[in-house]
Amino acid sequence: MRATIRWFLSLGVGTVILAWAALAAEPEPFNVLIQREKIEGKLITGSISVNGEKIGTCYENLDKKIPAGTFPGKIRTTSMRNHAQGPGGVMGNSGDFLLEITNVVEADGRKRTDILLHLGNKPEHSLGCVLLGPPSRRDPKTKLALLDEGHPLRVLRKKYFGSETPKVPVNRPITVTVNDPPK
Repeated sequence: MRATIRWFLSLGVGTVILAWAALAAEPEPFNVLIQREKIEGKLITGSISVNGEKIGTCYENLDKKIPAGTFPGKIRTTSMRNHAQGPGGVMGNSGDFLLEITNVVEADGRKRTDILLHLGNKPEHSLGCVLLGPPSRRDPKTKLALLDEGHPLRVLRKKYFGSETPKVPVNRPITVTVNDPPK
């Protein structure tokens, strides 16, 4: 009887230890690559990849682009310009996903802030942000942008959370690398 109780207790403790180890494990990094590919007039066109998988096309304003480099990223939940995304690809002033590139410093030492990944595909849509294409459509009543499942911005959110409707908060370390076009 004592042996059975000891075995049961050891199983329980082992199970608790395994569960704790799973919760304490480091979340998988979220590595975003912006690969600039060509310049036409004031528009830079490139590709965006997450953890080595290409998810779509991206655009930047040549005159406002950030320097090439590797930067930390963070998730924001609000935007004054309907750049925040929620479940179902609905854009608005608040949501659960808006990726910001942080710690951007120009060659002259000037710090840049509010560098976002958001909707758009023309130079005038960006003051230095990375654009992931126009909205798929707009809600006829609210006029808010809606994104189809394959839209790069919606794919980016789903890859970050691992689901269209995350059940638990996610806090993955984010790195954004921006590469200039190959020479």
